[in-house]
Amino acid sequence: MTFFVHLAGEGGSTEESYRFTYKAQWIFHPTHDLAFCFAAPVFSAVKQITGKDVFYIGNDMSIIATEEKLRNVRAVEELTMVGYPVGLWDEVNNLPIFRHGYTASHPAYDFNSPGIGLVDMACFPGSSGSPVYILNEGSFQDKHGSMNIGISRLIFLGIIYAGPEYTAAGKLQIRDVPTKMMVEPQTNIMTNLGYYIRAHELNAFQEIIDGID
Repeated sequence: MTFFVHLAGEGGSTEESYRFTYKAQWIFHPTHDLAFCFAAPVFSAVKQITGKDVFYIGNDMSIIATEEKLRNVRAVEELTMVGYPVGLWDEVNNLPIFRHGYTASHPAYDFNSPGIGLVDMACFPGSSGSPVYILNEGSFQDKHGSMNIGISRLIFLGIIYAGPEYTAAGKLQIRDVPTKMMVEPQTNIMTNLGYYIRAHELNAFQEIIDGID
């Protein structure tokens, strides 16, 4: 894998980036099309080469969509997705693309399959692996209709992995969203919907990590 990381300065992030190729050791999810590698070896190697730390802000357990949090959300919530649709990104500043959409099924329930949810969002090749968040800045409305003014909310819902498409013949099929653009002989029509693996499924990785320790 090639990682293109921001380097840290005294005030936080800098405009300086560093490209580093690393032979990642992937750990796979036991039931879903999901994998991860440890970032610490990458950060350590970059620090050794450049003398600078990698700047990052990581997700933590506090923002994961737990059952308790999802009890207070509405069926339709505004979403933010971060990724690289059709391979696009800000190459000058080394930044991803942010997109907005909505939940297409209630985020507290599985959609047809265990651990799966559905979003109303354009999920193109390159979107696979994109995190999806409920993000409300300054205010939000809960499922009881109460407005929470002066309060922001960030909930990590899950990770995009697939989407329904129509083939040129009019057949509806569910396809994995690839991590990059590919040339295919068949033309498919996007439905602007995407399937995501729900965030609580990441708990399976914690059990694997505990076993490694």
